[in-house]
Amino acid sequence: MTNAKDSFQDEIYIKVTDLKSEEIGVSFLKALADESLSFEAKQVYYCLLHYPLSSKDKRTLSEQVNLFLDVPRKEFQEYKKELIAAGYLKEGRL
Repeated sequence: MTNAKDSFQDEIYIKVTDLKSEEIGVSFLKALADESLSFEAKQVYYCLLHYPLSSKDKRTLSEQVNLFLDVPRKEFQEYKKELIAAGYLKEGRL
């Protein structure tokens, strides 16, 4: 049985490899608005919007995702304000 973290990484991998680049941003914005996702999951989606995974990066997907989880919470909170201002999120949804 796979654990939730592995499933989440598989989901990210599928999104990154199966979507055209312009569709990835829209998909991740929808994920950020999903109330059922954890803060950590939203933080990874945020990072994928700003620092896309690269096939040239020799780190595994798991290692790259773990790096994303180290992004300062303050930076993510600032981005949340941008999403609210742009109308992608309602206050208190993230």
